[in-house]
Amino acid sequence: MPIGRQISIGMLTHPFVPQALLALFMLVEGVKCVRFRYHRISNALLFSLFVYAFYAHVCVDVRYVHVMLNNHVDQAFHYRVASLWSHHETSLFIWLCILNVTTHIWRLPTDLSRFRANALGLLNCCFTFYMLVEANPFATTPFTQLMTESNGLNPLLYDMNMVWHPPLLYMGATMLFTPYVIGLWLHRNDDLVLVRLIQYQVKIAFGVLTFAIALGSLWAFTQLGWGGFWFWDPVETASLLPWVAALIVFHNKPQMIQKNPWIAGLPFGCVMISLWAVRSGILISVHSFANDVMAFWLLGAFAFFALVPLIVMLSKGIFSSIKITFMTVGLVCLALTLVLLLLALFLPVIFKFSLAPSFFNVVLLPVWCLIALLMAITPNRFGLWAPLNTALLALVAYLSFYTYLAPAYLLLGSVGSICAGAMLPLLFRKTHMALAHIGVGLCLIGFASYSDSPSEQTLTLAHASLKNDALKHGSYALAYEGIRHFKEPFKTDQVARIRVDLLAFDDSVLKTLYLTPGKQFFHSSKLQRAKADFGLLNNRILLISTIERLSDTQIAIVFHEKMGLLWIVCGCILMISGLLFFASRKSLNVFFKFKSIS
Repeated sequence: MPIGRQISIGMLTHPFVPQALLALFMLVEGVKCVRFRYHRISNALLFSLFVYAFYAHVCVDVRYVHVMLNNHVDQAFHYRVASLWSHHETSLFIWLCILNVTTHIWRLPTDLSRFRANALGLLNCCFTFYMLVEANPFATTPFTQLMTESNGLNPLLYDMNMVWHPPLLYMGATMLFTPYVIGLWLHRNDDLVLVRLIQYQVKIAFGVLTFAIALGSLWAFTQLGWGGFWFWDPVETASLLPWVAALIVFHNKPQMIQKNPWIAGLPFGCVMISLWAVRSGILISVHSFANDVMAFWLLGAFAFFALVPLIVMLSKGIFSSIKITFMTVGLVCLALTLVLLLLALFLPVIFKFSLAPSFFNVVLLPVWCLIALLMAITPNRFGLWAPLNTALLALVAYLSFYTYLAPAYLLLGSVGSICAGAMLPLLFRKTHMALAHIGVGLCLIGFASYSDSPSEQTLTLAHASLKNDALKHGSYALAYEGIRHFKEPFKTDQVARIRVDLLAFDDSVLKTLYLTPGKQFFHSSKLQRAKADFGLLNNRILLISTIERLSDTQIAIVFHEKMGLLWIVCGCILMISGLLFFASRKSLNVFFKFKSIS
Protein backbone atom coordinates (compact mmCIF):
# COMPACT_ATOMS: atom_id res chain seq x y z
CA MET A 1 0.00 0.00 0.00
CA PRO A 2 1.38 3.49 -0.84
CA ILE A 3 2.74 5.48 2.08
CA GLY A 4 0.31 8.36 1.50
CA ARG A 5 -2.70 6.05 1.75
CA GLN A 6 -1.30 4.47 4.90
CA ILE A 7 -0.92 7.91 6.49
CA SER A 8 -4.48 8.95 5.53
CA ILE A 9 -5.98 5.72 6.93
CA GLY A 10 -3.91 6.12 10.09
CA MET A 11 -5.18 9.66 10.53
CA LEU A 12 -8.82 8.60 10.05
CA THR A 13 -8.52 5.82 12.64
CA HIS A 14 -6.62 7.91 15.18
CA PRO A 15 -8.35 7.86 18.62
CA PHE A 16 -8.44 11.65 18.78
CA VAL A 17 -10.74 11.83 15.71
CA PRO A 18 -13.89 10.44 17.42
CA GLN A 19 -13.24 12.63 20.46
CA ALA A 20 -13.19 15.69 18.19
CA LEU A 21 -16.36 14.47 16.46
CA LEU A 22 -18.01 14.04 19.86
CA ALA A 23 -17.23 17.64 20.78
CA LEU A 24 -18.50 18.81 17.37
CA PHE A 25 -21.68 16.79 17.85
CA MET A 26 -22.30 18.54 21.19
CA LEU A 27 -21.82 21.93 19.50
CA VAL A 28 -24.24 21.13 16.67
CA GLU A 29 -26.84 19.76 19.09
CA GLY A 30 -26.53 22.90 21.17
CA VAL A 31 -27.37 24.98 18.09
CA LYS A 32 -30.16 22.61 17.07
CA CYS A 33 -31.92 22.84 20.42
CA VAL A 34 -32.27 26.62 19.87
CA ARG A 35 -32.99 26.61 16.12
CA PHE A 36 -34.11 23.70 13.98
CA ARG A 37 -31.00 23.52 11.81
CA TYR A 38 -28.13 21.21 11.01
CA HIS A 39 -30.11 18.08 11.92
CA ARG A 40 -28.64 16.18 8.97
CA ILE A 41 -25.10 17.13 10.01
CA SER A 42 -25.95 16.05 13.55
CA ASN A 43 -27.24 12.66 12.38
CA ALA A 44 -24.17 12.14 10.20
CA LEU A 45 -21.86 12.94 13.14
CA LEU A 46 -23.66 10.52 15.44
CA PHE A 47 -23.59 7.79 12.81
CA SER A 48 -19.84 8.36 12.31
CA LEU A 49 -19.26 8.13 16.07
CA PHE A 50 -21.18 4.85 16.20
CA VAL A 51 -19.06 3.49 13.33
CA TYR A 52 -15.88 4.45 15.20
CA ALA A 53 -17.11 2.76 18.40
CA PHE A 54 -18.19 -0.36 16.49
CA TYR A 55 -14.87 -0.54 14.65
CA ALA A 56 -12.84 -0.10 17.85
CA HIS A 57 -14.59 -2.94 19.67
CA VAL A 58 -14.93 -5.40 16.82
CA CYS A 59 -11.31 -4.92 15.71
CA VAL A 60 -10.09 -4.76 19.37
CA ASP A 61 -8.31 -1.43 19.02
CA VAL A 62 -6.51 -1.38 22.38
CA ARG A 63 -5.62 2.29 21.96
CA TYR A 64 -9.04 2.91 23.57
CA VAL A 65 -8.99 2.28 27.30
CA HIS A 66 -12.47 0.70 27.45
CA VAL A 67 -11.62 -1.70 24.65
CA MET A 68 -8.49 -2.64 26.57
CA LEU A 69 -10.44 -3.32 29.76
CA ASN A 70 -13.48 -5.11 28.29
CA ASN A 71 -12.50 -6.85 25.08
CA HIS A 72 -10.15 -9.52 23.78
CA VAL A 73 -9.10 -10.61 20.32
CA ASP A 74 -10.04 -14.26 21.04
CA GLN A 75 -13.61 -13.43 22.03
CA ALA A 76 -16.37 -14.47 19.65
CA PHE A 77 -17.64 -11.77 17.29
CA HIS A 78 -20.95 -11.29 19.12
CA TYR A 79 -19.15 -10.82 22.44
CA ARG A 80 -16.88 -8.20 20.88
CA VAL A 81 -20.01 -6.36 19.73
CA ALA A 82 -21.62 -6.83 23.17
CA SER A 83 -18.58 -5.23 24.82
CA LEU A 84 -19.95 -1.95 23.42
CA TRP A 85 -22.52 -1.91 26.23
CA SER A 86 -20.59 -3.85 28.85
CA HIS A 87 -19.28 -0.78 30.70
CA HIS A 88 -20.59 2.59 31.81
CA GLU A 89 -19.04 4.92 29.25
CA THR A 90 -19.80 3.23 25.96
CA SER A 91 -23.15 1.83 27.13
CA LEU A 92 -24.26 5.41 27.82
CA PHE A 93 -23.14 6.32 24.29
CA ILE A 94 -25.14 3.39 22.86
CA TRP A 95 -28.12 4.56 24.96
CA LEU A 96 -27.79 7.96 23.27
CA CYS A 97 -27.59 6.41 19.79
CA ILE A 98 -30.69 4.27 20.41
CA LEU A 99 -32.50 7.34 21.79
CA ASN A 100 -31.94 9.21 18.52
CA VAL A 101 -33.08 6.23 16.44
CA THR A 102 -36.25 5.45 18.42
CA THR A 103 -37.21 9.13 18.62
CA HIS A 104 -37.39 9.47 14.84
CA ILE A 105 -39.41 6.28 14.28
CA TRP A 106 -42.73 8.10 14.62
CA ARG A 107 -43.68 10.83 12.17
CA LEU A 108 -45.32 13.83 13.80
CA PRO A 109 -46.89 17.09 12.54
CA THR A 110 -44.32 19.67 11.41
CA ASP A 111 -44.50 22.01 14.41
CA LEU A 112 -44.48 19.16 16.91
CA SER A 113 -41.62 17.49 15.04
CA ARG A 114 -39.52 20.65 15.36
CA PHE A 115 -40.38 20.95 19.04
CA ARG A 116 -39.29 17.33 19.53
CA ALA A 117 -36.04 17.99 17.64
CA ASN A 118 -35.29 20.95 19.93
CA ALA A 119 -35.96 18.88 23.05
CA LEU A 120 -33.85 16.01 21.69
CA GLY A 121 -31.04 18.44 20.87
CA LEU A 122 -31.03 19.71 24.45
CA LEU A 123 -30.92 16.19 25.84
CA ASN A 124 -28.17 15.18 23.39
CA CYS A 125 -26.16 18.26 24.31
CA CYS A 126 -26.42 17.55 28.04
CA PHE A 127 -25.41 13.90 27.78
CA THR A 128 -22.59 14.64 25.34
CA PHE A 129 -21.24 17.25 27.74
CA TYR A 130 -21.36 14.67 30.53
CA MET A 131 -19.51 12.15 28.37
CA LEU A 132 -16.81 14.64 27.45
CA VAL A 133 -16.08 15.72 31.02
CA GLU A 134 -16.79 12.54 32.94
CA ALA A 135 -17.50 9.39 30.88
CA ASN A 136 -15.64 9.61 27.58
CA PRO A 137 -16.41 6.48 25.51
CA PHE A 138 -13.35 7.16 23.34
CA ALA A 139 -10.80 7.68 26.12
CA THR A 140 -7.31 6.54 25.12
CA THR A 141 -4.72 4.46 26.97
CA PRO A 142 -1.61 6.35 28.14
CA PHE A 143 0.74 3.60 26.93
CA THR A 144 1.03 1.04 24.16
CA GLN A 145 -0.11 -2.54 24.76
CA LEU A 146 -0.60 -5.65 22.66
CA MET A 147 -4.06 -6.87 21.67
CA THR A 148 -3.50 -10.15 23.52
CA GLU A 149 -2.87 -8.27 26.78
CA SER A 150 -6.46 -6.94 26.96
CA ASN A 151 -8.72 -8.22 29.72
CA GLY A 152 -11.90 -9.34 28.01
CA LEU A 153 -15.42 -9.16 29.40
CA ASN A 154 -16.35 -9.71 33.00
CA PRO A 155 -16.85 -13.51 33.28
CA LEU A 156 -20.50 -13.07 34.30
CA LEU A 157 -21.26 -11.37 30.97
CA TYR A 158 -20.41 -14.31 28.69
CA ASP A 159 -23.95 -15.17 27.73
CA MET A 160 -26.12 -14.61 24.65
CA ASN A 161 -28.52 -12.57 26.77
CA MET A 162 -25.71 -10.03 27.11
CA VAL A 163 -26.08 -9.48 23.36
CA TRP A 164 -29.84 -8.82 23.49
CA HIS A 165 -30.85 -7.73 27.00
CA PRO A 166 -29.13 -4.29 27.34
CA PRO A 167 -29.99 -2.92 23.86
CA LEU A 168 -33.62 -3.99 24.22
CA LEU A 169 -33.77 -2.38 27.66
CA TYR A 170 -32.34 0.85 26.23
CA MET A 171 -34.81 0.67 23.33
CA GLY A 172 -37.82 0.29 25.59
CA ALA A 173 -36.66 3.15 27.84
CA THR A 174 -35.82 5.59 25.03
CA MET A 175 -39.10 4.93 23.20
CA LEU A 176 -40.76 6.75 26.11
CA PHE A 177 -39.09 10.06 25.14
CA THR A 178 -41.52 10.93 22.33
CA PRO A 179 -44.60 10.51 24.60
CA TYR A 180 -42.80 12.78 27.09
CA VAL A 181 -42.35 15.46 24.41
CA ILE A 182 -45.93 15.12 23.16
CA GLY A 183 -47.10 15.50 26.76
CA LEU A 184 -45.25 18.84 26.96
CA TRP A 185 -46.82 19.85 23.65
CA LEU A 186 -50.30 18.91 24.87
CA HIS A 187 -49.93 21.37 27.73
CA ARG A 188 -50.70 24.16 25.24
CA ASN A 189 -52.11 22.33 22.18
CA ASP A 190 -54.39 19.51 23.31
CA ASP A 191 -55.31 17.02 20.59
CA LEU A 192 -57.09 13.75 21.27
CA VAL A 193 -55.39 12.05 18.30
CA LEU A 194 -52.00 12.85 19.86
CA VAL A 195 -53.19 11.38 23.15
CA ARG A 196 -54.06 8.12 21.43
CA LEU A 197 -50.66 8.11 19.75
CA ILE A 198 -49.05 8.54 23.18
CA GLN A 199 -50.90 5.53 24.54
CA TYR A 200 -50.06 3.30 21.57
CA GLN A 201 -46.39 4.26 21.71
CA VAL A 202 -46.26 3.63 25.44
CA LYS A 203 -47.86 0.21 24.89
CA ILE A 204 -45.14 -0.73 22.41
CA ALA A 205 -42.42 0.60 24.75
CA PHE A 206 -44.00 -1.38 27.59
CA GLY A 207 -43.92 -4.55 25.47
CA VAL A 208 -40.23 -4.03 24.63
CA LEU A 209 -39.43 -3.34 28.30
CA THR A 210 -41.29 -6.49 29.34
CA PHE A 211 -39.32 -8.54 26.81
CA ALA A 212 -36.01 -7.01 27.95
CA ILE A 213 -36.73 -7.54 31.67
CA ALA A 214 -37.84 -11.13 30.98
CA LEU A 215 -34.57 -11.81 29.13
CA GLY A 216 -32.62 -10.41 32.08
CA SER A 217 -34.56 -12.65 34.46
CA LEU A 218 -33.84 -15.67 32.26
CA TRP A 219 -30.16 -14.71 32.25
CA ALA A 220 -30.07 -14.52 36.04
CA PHE A 221 -31.75 -17.91 36.34
CA THR A 222 -29.79 -19.88 33.76
CA GLN A 223 -26.26 -18.53 33.69
CA LEU A 224 -25.28 -16.38 36.63
CA GLY A 225 -25.54 -19.23 39.11
CA TRP A 226 -27.98 -17.38 41.33
CA GLY A 227 -30.70 -20.01 41.03
CA GLY A 228 -33.49 -17.45 40.63
CA PHE A 229 -34.94 -14.89 38.26
CA TRP A 230 -35.64 -11.95 40.62
CA PHE A 231 -34.02 -10.84 43.87
CA TRP A 232 -35.33 -7.28 44.35
CA ASP A 233 -31.83 -6.03 43.71
CA PRO A 234 -31.93 -2.18 43.69
CA VAL A 235 -31.19 -1.98 39.96
CA GLU A 236 -33.87 -4.58 39.26
CA THR A 237 -36.28 -2.46 41.30
CA ALA A 238 -35.25 0.65 39.35
CA SER A 239 -36.10 -1.08 36.06
CA LEU A 240 -39.69 -1.49 37.28
CA LEU A 241 -40.25 2.27 37.73
CA PRO A 242 -40.83 3.14 34.03
CA TRP A 243 -42.60 -0.21 33.59
CA VAL A 244 -45.24 0.62 36.22
CA ALA A 245 -45.46 4.25 35.04
CA ALA A 246 -46.16 3.03 31.48
CA LEU A 247 -49.02 0.91 32.84
CA ILE A 248 -50.52 4.05 34.37
CA VAL A 249 -50.35 5.91 31.04
CA PHE A 250 -52.10 3.46 28.74
CA HIS A 251 -54.71 2.44 31.32
CA ASN A 252 -55.90 6.04 31.69
CA LYS A 253 -58.73 7.40 29.60
CA PRO A 254 -57.52 9.62 26.73
CA GLN A 255 -59.60 12.51 28.10
CA MET A 256 -57.79 12.26 31.44
CA ILE A 257 -54.37 12.55 29.75
CA GLN A 258 -55.71 15.39 27.63
CA LYS A 259 -56.62 17.31 30.80
CA ASN A 260 -53.50 16.18 32.71
CA PRO A 261 -50.69 15.89 30.10
CA TRP A 262 -48.02 15.44 32.78
CA ILE A 263 -49.15 11.80 33.00
CA ALA A 264 -47.69 11.18 29.51
CA GLY A 265 -44.24 12.30 30.66
CA LEU A 266 -44.23 10.21 33.83
CA PRO A 267 -42.59 7.07 32.31
CA PHE A 268 -39.63 8.98 30.83
CA GLY A 269 -39.28 10.89 34.10
CA CYS A 270 -38.92 7.50 35.80
CA VAL A 271 -36.35 6.53 33.14
CA MET A 272 -34.24 9.56 34.07
CA ILE A 273 -34.55 8.78 37.80
CA SER A 274 -33.46 5.19 37.16
CA LEU A 275 -30.60 6.34 34.94
CA TRP A 276 -29.37 8.68 37.64
CA ALA A 277 -29.71 6.12 40.44
CA VAL A 278 -27.97 3.32 38.53
CA ARG A 279 -25.18 5.20 36.76
CA SER A 280 -24.17 7.51 39.58
CA GLY A 281 -23.34 4.50 41.74
CA ILE A 282 -25.54 5.50 44.69
CA LEU A 283 -27.24 2.10 44.60
CA ILE A 284 -25.26 -0.80 46.02
CA SER A 285 -25.88 -3.56 43.52
CA VAL A 286 -24.14 -6.17 41.38
CA HIS A 287 -25.38 -4.16 38.37
CA SER A 288 -24.45 -0.63 39.43
CA PHE A 289 -21.40 1.36 38.42
CA ALA A 290 -18.68 2.80 40.63
CA ASN A 291 -19.65 5.71 42.84
CA ASP A 292 -18.60 9.07 41.45
CA VAL A 293 -19.37 12.56 42.81
CA MET A 294 -19.45 14.23 39.38
CA ALA A 295 -21.78 11.57 37.97
CA PHE A 296 -24.08 11.97 40.97
CA TRP A 297 -24.52 15.72 40.49
CA LEU A 298 -24.59 15.88 36.68
CA LEU A 299 -26.96 12.96 36.11
CA GLY A 300 -29.04 14.13 39.06
CA ALA A 301 -29.34 17.55 37.40
CA PHE A 302 -30.49 15.94 34.14
CA ALA A 303 -33.15 13.96 36.01
CA PHE A 304 -34.25 17.10 37.87
CA PHE A 305 -34.68 19.15 34.71
CA ALA A 306 -36.64 16.31 33.11
CA LEU A 307 -39.04 16.30 36.07
CA VAL A 308 -39.47 20.09 36.34
CA PRO A 309 -41.91 20.38 33.38
CA LEU A 310 -44.00 17.54 34.84
CA ILE A 311 -44.10 19.27 38.23
CA VAL A 312 -45.14 22.56 36.61
CA MET A 313 -47.97 20.90 34.69
CA LEU A 314 -48.98 18.95 37.79
CA SER A 315 -49.26 22.15 39.84
CA LYS A 316 -51.78 23.63 37.37
CA GLY A 317 -54.36 20.90 37.75
CA ILE A 318 -54.53 17.52 39.40
CA PHE A 319 -57.18 15.15 38.11
CA SER A 320 -60.05 17.53 37.77
CA SER A 321 -63.53 15.98 37.89
CA ILE A 322 -62.51 12.43 38.83
CA LYS A 323 -65.22 9.79 38.60
CA ILE A 324 -64.67 6.87 40.94
CA THR A 325 -64.72 3.63 38.93
CA PHE A 326 -63.00 0.27 39.10
CA MET A 327 -60.43 1.63 36.62
CA THR A 328 -59.75 4.60 38.90
CA VAL A 329 -59.15 2.29 41.85
CA GLY A 330 -56.80 0.20 39.71
CA LEU A 331 -54.86 3.31 38.67
CA VAL A 332 -54.56 4.33 42.32
CA CYS A 333 -53.15 0.87 43.08
CA LEU A 334 -50.61 1.25 40.25
CA ALA A 335 -49.65 4.71 41.54
CA LEU A 336 -49.27 3.24 45.03
CA THR A 337 -47.01 0.52 43.60
CA LEU A 338 -44.87 3.19 41.96
CA VAL A 339 -44.60 5.18 45.20
CA LEU A 340 -43.70 2.06 47.20
CA LEU A 341 -40.98 1.13 44.70
CA LEU A 342 -39.53 4.66 44.86
CA LEU A 343 -39.50 4.60 48.66
CA ALA A 344 -37.95 1.12 48.73
CA LEU A 345 -35.29 2.29 46.28
CA PHE A 346 -34.16 5.52 47.92
CA LEU A 347 -34.98 5.27 51.64
CA PRO A 348 -32.28 2.61 52.23
CA VAL A 349 -29.76 4.92 50.52
CA ILE A 350 -30.77 7.94 52.63
CA PHE A 351 -30.98 6.18 56.00
CA LYS A 352 -28.26 3.56 55.37
CA PHE A 353 -30.15 0.30 55.80
CA SER A 354 -31.04 -2.62 53.54
CA LEU A 355 -34.38 -4.18 52.67
CA ALA A 356 -34.93 -7.93 52.54
CA PRO A 357 -36.89 -9.41 49.61
CA SER A 358 -39.60 -10.40 52.09
CA PHE A 359 -40.38 -6.67 52.53
CA PHE A 360 -41.56 -6.43 48.93
CA ASN A 361 -43.61 -9.60 49.27
CA VAL A 362 -45.40 -8.28 52.34
CA VAL A 363 -45.99 -4.73 51.05
CA LEU A 364 -46.77 -5.36 47.37
CA LEU A 365 -48.69 -8.64 47.59
CA PRO A 366 -52.01 -7.07 48.77
CA VAL A 367 -51.77 -4.36 46.09
CA TRP A 368 -51.14 -6.89 43.32
CA CYS A 369 -54.00 -9.08 44.51
CA LEU A 370 -56.38 -6.11 44.38
CA ILE A 371 -55.17 -5.14 40.88
CA ALA A 372 -55.73 -8.71 39.63
CA LEU A 373 -59.25 -8.79 41.04
CA LEU A 374 -60.04 -5.44 39.40
CA MET A 375 -58.81 -6.83 36.06
CA ALA A 376 -61.20 -9.76 36.52
CA ILE A 377 -64.11 -7.31 36.93
CA THR A 378 -63.24 -5.48 33.69
CA PRO A 379 -65.14 -7.84 31.30
CA ASN A 380 -68.44 -6.85 32.93
CA ARG A 381 -68.10 -3.44 31.23
CA PHE A 382 -68.84 -5.21 27.95
CA GLY A 383 -72.08 -6.77 29.22
CA LEU A 384 -70.65 -10.27 29.56
CA TRP A 385 -71.51 -12.61 32.42
CA ALA A 386 -69.65 -15.59 31.00
CA PRO A 387 -66.37 -14.33 32.57
CA LEU A 388 -67.81 -15.08 36.01
CA ASN A 389 -68.24 -18.75 35.10
CA THR A 390 -64.81 -19.11 33.50
CA ALA A 391 -63.18 -17.32 36.44
CA LEU A 392 -64.79 -19.75 38.90
CA LEU A 393 -63.75 -22.73 36.78
CA ALA A 394 -60.17 -21.44 36.63
CA LEU A 395 -60.16 -20.93 40.41
CA VAL A 396 -61.43 -24.47 41.07
CA ALA A 397 -58.84 -25.93 38.67
CA TYR A 398 -56.07 -23.94 40.37
CA LEU A 399 -57.06 -24.94 43.89
CA SER A 400 -57.23 -28.60 42.91
CA PHE A 401 -53.51 -28.56 42.09
CA TYR A 402 -51.96 -25.97 44.43
CA THR A 403 -53.63 -26.38 47.82
CA TYR A 404 -50.24 -27.21 49.37
CA LEU A 405 -48.93 -23.64 48.95
CA ALA A 406 -48.51 -21.27 51.88
CA PRO A 407 -51.65 -19.14 52.48
CA ALA A 408 -50.18 -15.87 51.15
CA TYR A 409 -48.93 -17.49 47.94
CA LEU A 410 -52.15 -19.47 47.57
CA LEU A 411 -54.07 -16.17 47.68
CA LEU A 412 -51.81 -14.61 45.03
CA GLY A 413 -52.15 -17.61 42.74
CA SER A 414 -55.91 -17.72 43.26
CA VAL A 415 -56.46 -14.12 42.18
CA GLY A 416 -54.12 -14.78 39.24
CA SER A 417 -56.28 -17.71 38.12
CA ILE A 418 -59.45 -15.61 38.52
CA CYS A 419 -57.91 -12.85 36.41
CA ALA A 420 -56.78 -15.23 33.64
CA GLY A 421 -60.09 -17.14 33.62
CA ALA A 422 -62.24 -14.00 33.46
CA MET A 423 -60.43 -12.84 30.33
CA LEU A 424 -61.02 -15.98 28.26
CA PRO A 425 -64.44 -14.91 26.87
CA LEU A 426 -62.90 -11.64 25.62
CA LEU A 427 -60.28 -13.29 23.40
CA PHE A 428 -62.32 -12.68 20.22
CA ARG A 429 -63.65 -9.24 21.16
CA LYS A 430 -60.73 -7.47 22.85
CA THR A 431 -57.90 -9.73 21.77
CA HIS A 432 -54.89 -7.63 22.74
CA MET A 433 -56.34 -6.67 26.14
CA ALA A 434 -57.42 -10.25 26.88
CA LEU A 435 -54.02 -11.71 25.94
CA ALA A 436 -52.12 -9.18 28.05
CA HIS A 437 -54.36 -9.67 31.09
CA ILE A 438 -54.29 -13.46 30.80
CA GLY A 439 -50.49 -13.12 30.73
CA VAL A 440 -50.60 -11.10 33.95
CA GLY A 441 -52.75 -13.78 35.60
CA LEU A 442 -50.40 -16.59 34.52
CA CYS A 443 -47.41 -14.62 35.82
CA LEU A 444 -49.08 -14.24 39.21
CA ILE A 445 -49.71 -17.99 39.31
CA GLY A 446 -46.04 -18.54 38.47
CA PHE A 447 -44.83 -16.04 41.10
CA ALA A 448 -46.90 -17.79 43.78
CA SER A 449 -45.63 -21.28 42.86
CA TYR A 450 -42.03 -20.14 42.47
CA SER A 451 -41.99 -18.30 45.80
CA ASP A 452 -43.06 -21.48 47.59
CA SER A 453 -40.41 -23.66 45.91
CA PRO A 454 -38.00 -25.65 48.10
CA SER A 455 -34.84 -23.79 49.07
CA GLU A 456 -31.54 -24.63 47.40
CA GLN A 457 -29.57 -27.60 48.73
CA THR A 458 -25.84 -28.38 48.72
CA LEU A 459 -25.41 -32.07 47.90
CA THR A 460 -22.40 -34.38 47.68
CA LEU A 461 -22.62 -36.88 44.81
CA ALA A 462 -20.63 -40.04 44.20
CA HIS A 463 -19.43 -41.26 40.81
CA ALA A 464 -21.92 -43.43 38.93
CA SER A 465 -19.40 -46.29 38.66
CA LEU A 466 -19.50 -46.88 42.43
CA LYS A 467 -22.01 -49.09 44.23
CA ASN A 468 -24.94 -47.27 45.73
CA ASP A 469 -23.90 -44.43 43.52
CA ALA A 470 -27.13 -42.37 43.40
CA LEU A 471 -27.98 -39.93 46.16
CA LYS A 472 -31.70 -39.90 46.90
CA HIS A 473 -33.07 -36.40 47.36
CA GLY A 474 -36.85 -36.17 47.65
CA SER A 475 -38.33 -37.87 44.60
CA TYR A 476 -35.01 -37.71 42.72
CA ALA A 477 -31.81 -39.74 42.62
CA LEU A 478 -28.63 -37.93 41.56
CA ALA A 479 -25.22 -39.18 40.48
CA TYR A 480 -22.41 -37.68 38.46
CA GLU A 481 -20.80 -39.47 35.55
CA GLY A 482 -17.48 -37.67 35.27
CA ILE A 483 -15.89 -34.32 34.45
CA ARG A 484 -14.45 -33.25 31.12
CA HIS A 485 -12.13 -30.35 30.26
CA PHE A 486 -12.36 -28.32 27.04
CA LYS A 487 -9.45 -25.97 26.42
CA GLU A 488 -9.78 -23.00 24.08
CA PRO A 489 -7.38 -20.11 23.35
CA PHE A 490 -9.41 -17.76 25.51
CA LYS A 491 -10.79 -20.00 28.24
CA THR A 492 -10.96 -23.52 29.69
CA ASP A 493 -14.29 -25.20 30.42
CA GLN A 494 -14.72 -27.78 33.17
CA VAL A 495 -18.04 -29.56 32.57
CA ALA A 496 -19.64 -32.20 34.80
CA ARG A 497 -22.27 -34.67 33.58
CA ILE A 498 -24.91 -35.33 36.22
CA ARG A 499 -27.76 -37.82 35.96
CA VAL A 500 -31.07 -37.01 37.66
CA ASP A 501 -33.64 -39.84 37.91
CA LEU A 502 -37.28 -39.29 38.77
CA LEU A 503 -38.33 -42.06 41.17
CA ALA A 504 -41.68 -43.76 41.66
CA PHE A 505 -43.04 -44.83 45.05
CA ASP A 506 -41.17 -48.15 44.78
CA ASP A 507 -37.91 -46.32 43.85
CA SER A 508 -38.10 -47.44 40.24
CA VAL A 509 -36.88 -44.91 37.65
CA LEU A 510 -39.66 -43.15 35.73
CA LYS A 511 -37.68 -40.53 33.79
CA THR A 512 -34.06 -39.47 33.50
CA LEU A 513 -32.58 -36.02 32.94
CA TYR A 514 -28.92 -35.22 32.25
CA LEU A 515 -27.50 -31.85 33.33
CA THR A 516 -24.07 -30.47 32.43
CA PRO A 517 -23.15 -27.61 34.77
CA GLY A 518 -19.57 -26.42 34.80
CA LYS A 519 -16.93 -23.80 35.46
CA GLN A 520 -15.20 -21.52 33.00
CA PHE A 521 -11.64 -20.24 33.58
CA PHE A 522 -10.65 -17.15 31.58
CA HIS A 523 -6.93 -16.91 30.82
CA SER A 524 -6.71 -13.18 30.16
CA SER A 525 -8.49 -11.88 33.27
CA LYS A 526 -7.45 -14.81 35.53
CA LEU A 527 -11.08 -15.10 36.65
CA GLN A 528 -13.68 -17.86 36.64
CA ARG A 529 -17.43 -18.23 36.75
CA ALA A 530 -20.00 -20.92 37.36
CA LYS A 531 -22.10 -21.98 34.39
CA ALA A 532 -25.47 -23.34 35.47
CA ASP A 533 -27.56 -25.90 33.61
CA PHE A 534 -31.25 -26.64 33.94
CA GLY A 535 -33.92 -28.94 32.56
CA LEU A 536 -37.59 -29.86 32.87
CA LEU A 537 -38.54 -32.97 34.85
CA ASN A 538 -41.82 -33.79 36.57
CA ASN A 539 -43.22 -30.39 35.39
CA ARG A 540 -40.58 -28.65 37.47
CA ILE A 541 -37.38 -26.86 36.54
CA LEU A 542 -34.31 -28.54 38.03
CA LEU A 543 -31.17 -26.44 38.09
CA ILE A 544 -27.58 -27.02 39.23
CA SER A 545 -25.88 -23.67 39.65
CA THR A 546 -22.51 -24.54 41.20
CA ILE A 547 -20.13 -27.51 41.15
CA GLU A 548 -17.03 -28.17 43.23
CA ARG A 549 -14.80 -31.19 42.73
CA LEU A 550 -13.94 -32.83 46.07
CA SER A 551 -12.01 -35.87 44.81
CA ASP A 552 -11.83 -38.19 41.82
CA THR A 553 -15.05 -39.88 42.93
CA GLN A 554 -17.01 -37.09 44.65
CA ILE A 555 -18.43 -33.74 43.66
CA ALA A 556 -20.43 -31.07 45.53
CA ILE A 557 -23.29 -29.30 43.78
CA VAL A 558 -25.91 -26.65 44.58
CA PHE A 559 -29.27 -28.11 43.56
CA HIS A 560 -32.45 -26.09 42.94
CA GLU A 561 -35.98 -27.36 42.36
CA LYS A 562 -38.21 -24.58 41.03
CA MET A 563 -41.94 -24.57 40.35
CA GLY A 564 -44.03 -22.12 38.38
CA LEU A 565 -41.43 -20.92 35.89
CA LEU A 566 -43.38 -22.27 32.91
CA TRP A 567 -46.38 -20.18 34.00
CA ILE A 568 -44.17 -17.08 34.10
CA VAL A 569 -42.70 -17.78 30.66
CA CYS A 570 -46.15 -18.30 29.11
CA GLY A 571 -47.46 -15.18 30.86
CA CYS A 572 -44.62 -13.00 29.55
CA ILE A 573 -45.15 -14.32 26.00
CA LEU A 574 -48.86 -13.48 26.12
CA MET A 575 -48.24 -9.99 27.55
CA ILE A 576 -45.62 -9.19 24.92
CA SER A 577 -47.77 -10.58 22.10
CA GLY A 578 -50.85 -8.64 23.14
CA LEU A 579 -49.01 -5.36 23.56
CA LEU A 580 -46.58 -5.43 20.65
CA PHE A 581 -48.44 -7.02 17.76
CA PHE A 582 -51.89 -5.54 18.29
CA ALA A 583 -50.80 -2.16 19.66
CA SER A 584 -48.28 -1.69 16.82
CA ARG A 585 -51.05 -2.15 14.24
CA LYS A 586 -53.09 0.66 15.79
CA SER A 587 -49.99 2.81 16.17
CA LEU A 588 -49.29 2.49 12.46
CA ASN A 589 -52.85 3.61 11.71
CA VAL A 590 -52.29 6.77 13.75
CA PHE A 591 -48.89 7.19 12.09
CA PHE A 592 -50.40 7.17 8.61
CA LYS A 593 -53.01 9.72 9.62
CA PHE A 594 -50.27 12.26 10.23
CA LYS A 595 -49.20 12.14 6.58
CA SER A 596 -52.09 14.41 5.78
CA ILE A 597 -51.33 16.68 8.75
CA SER A 598 -47.58 17.16 8.23
